[in-house]
Amino acid sequence: MELKRRFTVLLLGLLMLFPGTSLAELDNSKGVLVSLGDSITSGYNLANPESEAFPYLINKDRYHVQNLGVPGWTSGDLLQALLFDETYKEAISTANVITLFIGSNDFLQALKLEDILRNPSLFDPEKMEKDIQEATDVFSKNLKQIMNIVQSDSSASIILYTIYNPVISDESFLWELVYFIADEMIKDLNNNIISNYHSPHNSVEVVDAYSVFSRNQASYIITGDIHPNAAGQQQLADLAITALLKPITGEELSEENVLDTDVDLLDDENDTKTKKEKTNINEEKEQDKELFSLKTPYFNKFMDTFVLVTKYEYFTYFVAGFVGLFILWFLVAIRKRKKKRRAI
Repeated sequence: MELKRRFTVLLLGLLMLFPGTSLAELDNSKGVLVSLGDSITSGYNLANPESEAFPYLINKDRYHVQNLGVPGWTSGDLLQALLFDETYKEAISTANVITLFIGSNDFLQALKLEDILRNPSLFDPEKMEKDIQEATDVFSKNLKQIMNIVQSDSSASIILYTIYNPVISDESFLWELVYFIADEMIKDLNNNIISNYHSPHNSVEVVDAYSVFSRNQASYIITGDIHPNAAGQQQLADLAITALLKPITGEELSEENVLDTDVDLLDDENDTKTKKEKTNINEEKEQDKELFSLKTPYFNKFMDTFVLVTKYEYFTYFVAGFVGLFILWFLVAIRKRKKKRRAI
């Protein structure tokens, strides 16, 4: 008892000498990493989310992780939490680093991918693009408010992820079409993220999950799912680790991480060739649009995608096979006609 009493007195004396220091700060010098997002952030469908989800893989020896990702959340849900939930308000105010991965559910709810998986006949490209465009507009407004709140209430460095395409194509015509339409819509969402938040005037680093996952979905997404597997989560963590190696000031994206979009984020000197290629591609698209002069803008975008798909060799084989069958049918028909004439 006497030993315990002396220890208590000593502890109180230390607190009197350092009144502004908490016990937690005396015991631990790690920073705080707060992760905001949806099921991707929470590690949904992983065997061990608390060790495999990407927030826990980001310099784990340097940060205490507060994972506030919630499965199913849209940008609207996160905005409401930041406005009214004290847990979220307190978390961002004490954070040293904040990761933000949101928007996938905004897109998926508009895409209705699960419904299409169950019943491909529900695939309606015109309605799909209209729904996704509306979702893109809502997402843009929500993200603007989310970023305003986070930047005004926190001095933390912010790592903002672009959205990856979750569609795994089996290279059939239908799924290549779904993949391309989804890809075009996701590029629109990511253009908004890059153009509005990746600038030298703020403490935001936009990291490019889209490019990492593009055409690598089978390697980084759980089979039969839309969520990252352990390898995919590690890729997301690596993006943040790389970003944290330098001061986060919103510098330009490196050339290998720039999306193949109409947003020009490269230096003029090194981008001359890229600009010319983009110009040629855009001219080809405009020529293709003239062939399908329908009044519906969503259908025009669908036709852009259709033209891209027709350039794939798989479609060429399909057309060649169809033409071959037609010629065979034609020759058989002629032969039958000749036999009838001889019989007469």
